[in-house]
Amino acid sequence: TALHPAASGAVNASGEAAACDSALPKFDLVFSINMAEHLPLWMHEPVADFLARHVHGFLVFAAGVPGEPGIGHIGNRPLEQWKEMMPLRQNASFQSH
Repeated sequence: TALHPAASGAVNASGEAAACDSALPKFDLVFSINMAEHLPLWMHEPVADFLARHVHGFLVFAAGVPGEPGIGHIGNRPLEQWKEMMPLRQNASFQSH
C-alpha cells in the first residue's frame, strides 16, 4: 500500500524507513496494542500491511472502537472495519474488549 502523498516525504525522506522495513525479519509473535487509533484513518491500511509483513505466527492487535474513551483517539473504527483491513484475517480470531 502506498503512503498518502502528504506523508510520503515526511515518513521516508531519506529512504531509511523503507530500508528498515525490508531489513526486519518475520517474528513468531507481534503485539500492536492500542496504537492504531492514535493514527489518522489513511494510515491504518499501511500499518496493517506492515504488521502482516513481519508476523510469522501470531499477531495480537487491539485498537479503539467508536465511543472508547481515551486521549488522542483520532482513528477509532468499528471492530468489523479493523477485521476487514487485516490481511491475516483468514486465520484470525477477533474479539471486542
